Amino acid sequence: MSYIINDLRRIGINQVCLQTERGFYTEQVYKNMGFEEKMVGEAYIEN
Repeated sequence: MSYIINDLRRIGINQVCLQTERGFYTEQVYKNMGFEEKMVGEAYIEN
């Protein structure tokens, strides 16, 4: 993930948005990388 973020910055993209689910291990990984929670939402699907 750090490689991808650095590559994006190199080409001028300075803001990255990630999505995860509350309580998943990736939530803490992203927080440890410096990401901040900005939005909490829900998704709906039809089977």
